[in-house]
Amino acid sequence: MGGFRNEWVDIPVAAEPVAFAQLGCAIGMLCAGESVAVACEEERSARALCGILAGGMQSAGAQVLDFGCIWRAMLDFCTGYTASALGVYIPAGEGVQLTGPRKALARQAVRRSGTPAPAQKQRCAERIAAGGLQGLYAAQLLRSAPEGLEGTSARIRSVNHEAARLLERTLASLGCDVGAGALYDVSADGTRLRITDGAFSLSEEESRLLARRTGCRSGHDALQMAVHLLSRQRRYPLETLWKKTLAAPEFYSVEPFQPQWDVASNLT
Repeated sequence: MGGFRNEWVDIPVAAEPVAFAQLGCAIGMLCAGESVAVACEEERSARALCGILAGGMQSAGAQVLDFGCIWRAMLDFCTGYTASALGVYIPAGEGVQLTGPRKALARQAVRRSGTPAPAQKQRCAERIAAGGLQGLYAAQLLRSAPEGLEGTSARIRSVNHEAARLLERTLASLGCDVGAGALYDVSADGTRLRITDGAFSLSEEESRLLARRTGCRSGHDALQMAVHLLSRQRRYPLETLWKKTLAAPEFYSVEPFQPQWDVASNLT
């Protein structure tokens, strides 16, 4: 799926307004004149801290693309799709998570003691509500099963209700019988998937391994993995697919999904 980097850096920071304002200023100075994609988990304190962080980045000159309350895997998509210098995700609890080309430099900036004042007055940059990319993300999920999902079934569970609803709508539109069959359990941040089919089950690592072995490009987007694995089950039941693929990795060899867009031209 286009734009997925799948590499995140955890930054420990206290869940306090002052700490997030300082962090926002540090990131904003590093990315002045560039775009920074931000999002948070669907939790009250995370939403509040996200606003403070975004304000700090704006004040230091970075353009903020605010994707609101989404799951981390979708922010990964949005960061790449908009060619942002950095993606910043705020989970419930303490800390932030970074991805994107400048994540290493951002981590170094955060490690500095305090936040240095800019040498000259900075122009406050824009903050853009950028929630409209969910439709594009959903369209790319559909492309993970180009032949549809007729004859398959699945039940979806996640504490992230919006991610669960999007996955259910995607599966239903592809012809999957949603509400029956194996249970697909998506983590809150949308990066991990567990599957239980009667007495047979796959752990998060096993689901990721099977998805990658059968041609899924992303092993860190649970929604994409779910659609992909269901598409493979039009040919073999889940347990058979697991046993055959792991017994002989060359058994199921397909080309990984390749995005068909020019990432740099998508943000207008």
